[in-house]
Amino acid sequence: MRRLKLTGLVFIAALALGAMAAAPSFAALTAVEFSPGATGTAVTTASTGSVTLKNKTNTETVTCTADSSSGKLKNAHEIEKIVVHFTGCSAEKSGVTCGEARTLHGAVAKEIVTNELVGKLGLIASTEGASEVGIRLEPVGSTIFAELEIEKNTTNHLGTCVASTMAEGKITGEVPMASLNKSNGKGELIFAENAGLQKVKKFEGVATTLTAFGSTANALVTTESVSFPGEPLEDVKTTP
Repeated sequence: MRRLKLTGLVFIAALALGAMAAAPSFAALTAVEFSPGATGTAVTTASTGSVTLKNKTNTETVTCTADSSSGKLKNAHEIEKIVVHFTGCSAEKSGVTCGEARTLHGAVAKEIVTNELVGKLGLIASTEGASEVGIRLEPVGSTIFAELEIEKNTTNHLGTCVASTMAEGKITGEVPMASLNKSNGKGELIFAENAGLQKVKKFEGVATTLTAFGSTANALVTTESVSFPGEPLEDVKTTP
């Protein structure tokens, strides 16, 4: 059994994904877990920059200036009670800002709040993430991540805008190599795109697809800085 230290795990959440990939290839790992004794540890994240949900052709996008989230470690493989807050959210149609985005019936302008999510730690294909370690996010008790309401700008009244949309399904991000073998309570979770689609398309060999803009051909692009306040998660066990 090979032992790795990990502190940079968790999530962010919102939307995206598409297209099936080739059969996954797990070059070195067959299992991964959080260190024993860390159950109940608080976990928080914050984006290192803007967050963008986009369709494959980049003609419909929702971009938020920042996000933050919180949750806690449930067991050796899961983080529970995750809720993500996106702020400064706007919609663009073919490169033109045309409106503001918020949670459906939300009280705060330009803020999107997800439903409760759960994050599961596991393996991804080496072709989709060099570390082979990822976290899958999915809603609890339903398939809906968030319902987005687009309020069109009055200055763009003659043009079209992104339609209000529902984000449903599952999404997987990579825990990068640089976040392994650490014990400082810090790390990253990366959601990247490849050819306009989500880079990580499968988790433990099963497709993870998130629908938005009426299609599965989307990508969520963000890098999340992750912190484990208090006692850090120092060990992730992996079996070659």
